[in-house]
Amino acid sequence: MAAPVVADTHALLWMLDGTLPERSPKAAQRLGDALNAKALHVSIGSFLDLRYLVDSGRRPPQVLDDARSIMDGETFIVVPLDLPIIDEMAAISRTSFPIPSTGSSPQPQSLLICRS
Repeated sequence: MAAPVVADTHALLWMLDGTLPERSPKAAQRLGDALNAKALHVSIGSFLDLRYLVDSGRRPPQVLDDARSIMDGETFIVVPLDLPIIDEMAAISRTSFPIPSTGSSPQPQSLLICRS
């Protein structure tokens, strides 16, 4: 059984637009395994991010609708963002997540938090 995985906003957006495998094959594999095992979690904070991106015009409303439809289908599990999650994030080395080269400006790397 796949380990539970918490996907951040970038990973969720990249899954929705289909670019996750080219951005990070390893993340795509881990997220795919967790998704198949129904062990993929998304923080409610990612939905706040999506709401902001849609409201500010940086993403189309369809992005939020697509993410919501995945959640309604019980494919992902929405989890609250709480202090234990923040504490676990602090323990992750930034050198473990290199910024991919995408041309003119670096893009943030997706963060996966795996709990055992």
